[in-house]
Parts: sequence; C-alpha cells; structure tokens
Amino acid sequence: MDGGVSYEPSECWAKDWHKAHDYIVKAMQRSPGNDTLEDLFLALTDGRAQLWVGKESAVVTVCIGKTFTLWLAGGKLRELEQMLPAVENLAKEFGAEQIQVFGRRGWEHSFLEPAGYKPRWTILEKSLWDL
Repeated sequence: MDGGVSYEPSECWAKDWHKAHDYIVKAMQRSPGNDTLEDLFLALTDGRAQLWVGKESAVVTVCIGKTFTLWLAGGKLRELEQMLPAVENLAKEFGAEQIQVFGRRGWEHSFLEPAGYKPRWTILEKSLWDL
C-alpha cells in the first residue's frame, strides 16, 4: 500500500461524489452498455453499488448474487492497483465466488493480469439506432 493508506467503500457516497465525479463519468463514457448517472446513483443509494475514492482515482463496485463486479474505474493505475486487495476482501465478505472487471481491452494487460485476472468473454454489440 501507499504510505499506509487503506481503502474502503465510501460511507456516504453523496458526500464523496465530488472527488469521484470526473473519474467515474469518464469511465462511464468508455464503458459498454448504456448505464446513466441516474442508474449509478440509484445503485449507490439503494446499496447495490459501492463507491471507492482514492486521492487520484475512483472505483464503483457492485455485487449481484455470487459475482462481485468492478463496474467503473478511473484515475491513476497505480492507485487502482493498490485498491484491489481491499476490493477483493469486500467481495469475499459479500460471499462472492468470482470477481469480474468490465473495461476496455487494455485492462487485460494491466496490473490485473499478474493478479490472476484472465479474459473470459468478448462482447459484440450493435446499436439499433445506428441503422
């Protein structure tokens, strides 16, 4: 860890949102799917999602069933790497059996690869409104 910094989900995501806003909005713009800020805020408000805020990065996680997902992440890769053990620990506390990461192909060769994460699927998409 960086100088004894510990990472954990925000206790009050609304209070910490200003620190995470730019990182998470940028991640949403690059993420697959059509999730909106309204979707994100609803998931954070009802407790389905967790906001993690660092000094120079932010992550949103969500646990559905036995799958814990790093839904959105942005900022400094080094800090995101430092957050990973705490994220994995929370996944275990939630009873998750696996962790998934959604992101661009570049994530396949980031700090996640040496941590044991492997590509599993390829997503093909077609917008019905681009016809």
